[in-house]
Amino acid sequence: MVALPDVPAYLSDMFTATWARRQGLGTLLLQCAGELARRSGCREMILVPSRQTREDRFYATRGFKDVAPLSLLIPTAE
Repeated sequence: MVALPDVPAYLSDMFTATWARRQGLGTLLLQCAGELARRSGCREMILVPSRQTREDRFYATRGFKDVAPLSLLIPTAE
């Protein structure tokens, strides 16, 4: 996570291991990230979920909303 004063915090690729899900750890991770962002002077957080474990419902119930699709660009071999 990147957190600088007066700019949105940026959290990317957060996920919990399959065996650790449904135990409240994801919620705790988000709460800790939010607290770190607030202490760093951030008022907003941009979250880019892991593409492998994306759970929109999980994030939506914790106050996040989907505002833009994410593009994945991969260089092509020539």
